[in-house]
Amino acid sequence: MEASAPKRYALLGRRLGHSLSPRIHGLIFLFTALEGVYELIEVEPDGVAGYMEGLRESGISGLNVTIPYKRTVMPYLDSLSPEAREIGAINTIVPGESALAGYNTDYFGFSRMLAMAGIPVRGQKALILGTGGSARAVYCALRDAG
Repeated sequence: MEASAPKRYALLGRRLGHSLSPRIHGLIFLFTALEGVYELIEVEPDGVAGYMEGLRESGISGLNVTIPYKRTVMPYLDSLSPEAREIGAINTIVPGESALAGYNTDYFGFSRMLAMAGIPVRGQKALILGTGGSARAVYCALRDAG
């Protein structure tokens, strides 16, 4: 029986030399026994359209998206999750057989962190530093938590 190739995942961004994503995902693969590889894909702004047009055929099973492309890639997606549509930014793309779906996992990650830490936010004031996709996700999560 022939072993299947590990699934490919990647991070799309402009300058990624500082990213810890390959190390983090390598540990995730190790501790979950998933077979996968995680790549960094650096694309200049004038190359985003071409990259997105070829994504379905790239063999990538999942794509994280970071600055400055969390909004830029949205027009190339076939569907957006409700929270991604509300936030106006995505950070995760799941290529399907015939469609590219966009999600914003920052919303759920931040909400889960608040819950796990037992931090009550209803009726409280918060200061959000930043205006990017992550900041918008935090704003929506705090708003939805009251």
